[in-house]
Amino acid sequence: MDSGSDALVVEAGADATGGKEVVYDVVADGISCLTSIPAGCPDCKTQNSSDEPICQQYLQCFIKNDCNPSTACGDNTGICGVNTVGGGEAPYTAAVATYNCACP
Repeated sequence: MDSGSDALVVEAGADATGGKEVVYDVVADGISCLTSIPAGCPDCKTQNSSDEPICQQYLQCFIKNDCNPSTACGDNTGICGVNTVGGGEAPYTAAVATYNCACP
């Protein structure tokens, strides 16, 4: 597996992919794009200040699990989903907005 910073990674194997090739965009993974959120992005901007720390938990989950929230890991029951992390829809929505801006 090649993991260059500007490359696509192709992973093949019979484990979780059933022998199919899976292509990951390394540039848009959680680790590389959320560690330095651009100034113009809404870094966990929420209506209620109590939602901001929970939003940060979602972002940390995205980073830790290399999670793009628009994939299965961000579904309600996914590893970084609302039902798993908790805290409700508002902080999750703010975290996704941050991700979408920082990781276009």
